Amino acid sequence: MAVEPFLGASKAVHAGKAEEVEDEARGSAMHASLPVPAGTVLPLTPPESPALRLDWRVLQRFWRVRLMQTIPLGCKIDRMNTTPTRAYAAMSGRFRVSRLVARQLKDHGIPELAVLRRAGLWDGWLRQEKILATTEELFGFWRAVEEVSGDPTVGLRLGPNLSIDGGTPQTIAALHSESFLDAIQRIARYKKLTCPEEIRVTRARDECAVEFLFLLGARAEPPILVDLCLAWILDIGQRGTGVRFYPLRVELIRPPDHREALEEHFRCRVKFGAARNALVFRSSDLSRPFITHNPELLALITPQMDAELAATQSRRNVVDEVKTAVKRLLAGRRPTLKDVARALGLSTRTLQRQLTGLRVSFQQMLQEARQELAHHYLTDESLELTEVAYLLGFADANSFFRAFQRREGVSPYRWRCRHVNQPDAARSAKTR
Repeated sequence: MAVEPFLGASKAVHAGKAEEVEDEARGSAMHASLPVPAGTVLPLTPPESPALRLDWRVLQRFWRVRLMQTIPLGCKIDRMNTTPTRAYAAMSGRFRVSRLVARQLKDHGIPELAVLRRAGLWDGWLRQEKILATTEELFGFWRAVEEVSGDPTVGLRLGPNLSIDGGTPQTIAALHSESFLDAIQRIARYKKLTCPEEIRVTRARDECAVEFLFLLGARAEPPILVDLCLAWILDIGQRGTGVRFYPLRVELIRPPDHREALEEHFRCRVKFGAARNALVFRSSDLSRPFITHNPELLALITPQMDAELAATQSRRNVVDEVKTAVKRLLAGRRPTLKDVARALGLSTRTLQRQLTGLRVSFQQMLQEARQELAHHYLTDESLELTEVAYLLGFADANSFFRAFQRREGVSPYRWRCRHVNQPDAARSAKTR
């Protein structure tokens, strides 16, 4: 099979003015003016030319700052700790959405406000310091991107420049892995730190399939999100190897649609109506070595990520037990920490100590359990909103309405219209 050189990975990056990159390393306009093309892998060894070494050192300093901003809870670099947001995102069954998504929408001419309103999200959703989304919110957001853009293949354009969870440690580790297979396995392993998503790798004869699964999706994932994920994983392989190789075929669950655009992008046959959403490669393609391999960087971050993964699994068990107990106790009353501790066979002090150790509060668990149940109850049209408020343990319907509006950015009624009565939601979006 003929392959093309991938120039994006074979050229060293020259940053231009050192002063500009120094500003970036200090954190001013971190993403707005960095003179490095999106998706470029920074060089990890000094350039041979003495004239470029200063810029290389400044870029390395910036990359170290960027890495420290994304390392998960408990990891240390130069004695600096990071926040527990990513580990907590995994525990709560939510996706951490990159703030770079807003810039990507702008770069592709997609109006951010129109997307958020079509998705039923509040206007400042993408401007939050920490953006956490449920699976349904994530699906709704990307459906809205496709509808507002008017381009059903926009995911193919976004994929190579935008990962779902941004510049995460697992993406950094993947780009500097030993081979394409090593990169995929690292992404699959460490995805568990940030979201309820699984990347499954299966072998059959001389083929190897890479499949994406969204574990908590009640409905089929939107085509744009599938296209984005598949385009992104292929881009990881091309950037790492420095070669434009392509899969044997693409398998998609959805019915035939836009075959020509998909086959042009992936340069292979697309099979619709399949049992999975996957890229199928030759086994030899996954053995391709990465020219971006950096064992020193991997030695720095891999032990820390492994430790965080083990800790996250332990945290998830405790959090799931607490939320399950809260959901059982909700119905016309607001359960207390003492009630939940009793239901779990623990003392109040022991449960409080466990939650404190996980850096979460009982109030957080109560709010999340209520919100998850609220979504479940609101999809049942036989329940009146006042009944939903009672089942969630609110003193009155107004308290429920205010709490839901504050957390979701829309009223329970509008949320129900947008997520259950799809035709009503479409009409509402057109009349705004």
